[in-house]
Amino acid sequence: MRDLIAERDKKLNMENAIVKWWNVHYMTPQELAQMQEKSATMAAVQSSDYQMGNEMSASPAQETSELKNQMSDEQIRAAQEIIDRLNREAKEDELKKRQEIAIAREAAEKKFEEEQRITKGTIDHILAEKDEALRDMIEHAGTNL
Repeated sequence: MRDLIAERDKKLNMENAIVKWWNVHYMTPQELAQMQEKSATMAAVQSSDYQMGNEMSASPAQETSELKNQMSDEQIRAAQEIIDRLNREAKEDELKKRQEIAIAREAAEKKFEEEQRITKGTIDHILAEKDEALRDMIEHAGTNL
């Protein structure tokens, strides 16, 4: 992404620049037609992909019945086996992910508890020292009177 100052400078340079003939590319009518054809086919492909996505989400039962009419029984079995295998792999991956999350959570909890234990022990130690120092101060103050 360019900044606004660079864009302003480029506009100023272009306003004051002389356009050179070697920097200009004139499109022939054939090139223009080819470019329009390409953009039209790309738009058609994108819209058909979009429509196919909408049709699949709108009526999956209708699409599967159409596919069954087009495919043989062997192809259907092979496709079903692939779908089943992919579903099993997805479940296994999900289980592995959950196990990894559980292990990471347990490790984090143990680390937190250990840090809390260390912190609590340190606090108890400091308070005990302060208590002893306060008692010593009180004893010395009582003897100095």
